[in-house]
Amino acid sequence: QRRLDTQLALAGIGSSGGGGAGGDGEESAVAQVTAVAQATIARLQELVAEKNAALTRAQAAMAELRSSALGKQNEDRRTIEQLNDLLFKQDQAEIKGMREALE
Repeated sequence: QRRLDTQLALAGIGSSGGGGAGGDGEESAVAQVTAVAQATIARLQELVAEKNAALTRAQAAMAELRSSALGKQNEDRRTIEQLNDLLFKQDQAEIKGMREALE
């Protein structure tokens, strides 16, 4: 409300109306309604811009998080492959040792 009053004051329209008789009063009322509408539109545009900026920041953070998670997943996959290879080699060595012991 303060912001609206300030904008109305800057536009030269007071909340008391300022009215003369007849047409001047109507013109003043129209001017006041127009100023209120313009102030409301300006504020709504500000809010939309703020929300869009917040959404852009959230999307960037999500993209960074997704990229980080995919990198970690790939690293984990490589580690699992290495461990599986090591386990396979150890199993092969044990089997070979058992065969040699049986011969």
